[in-house]
Amino acid sequence: MIANDEIASLALTLRSTSRRGRGRPYPAPLRERVLATIDAQVARGASPRGVARALGIPQHTIDRWRERQPEALFRPVVVEAQVAPAESASAVVVHGPRGLRIEGLDLATLAELLRRLA
Repeated sequence: MIANDEIASLALTLRSTSRRGRGRPYPAPLRERVLATIDAQVARGASPRGVARALGIPQHTIDRWRERQPEALFRPVVVEAQVAPAESASAVVVHGPRGLRIEGLDLATLAELLRRLA
């Protein structure tokens, strides 16, 4: 059995928490605290089942709580500029039919090209 003040305190909190409703669920903040404690203990080398047993919660309950944890809907994105701002104002890329690609022209040269093609 795992002997730890944090585990003992959390086990006491779990036993003394009044639960209401279908299946008598624990409050969400308490569930999150339990999962964080289990993760910390497992990182220190304890078994998840042993920590759950020390807390007085069945392993299948812990597994069910993990399944209900929301996944992150957004992931961080880093945008890096590939073209210097001064260049992007003057460099134009034109995509035309059949894979035609014209790039590296400034606006004046592009305008002249379009006048000659028209």
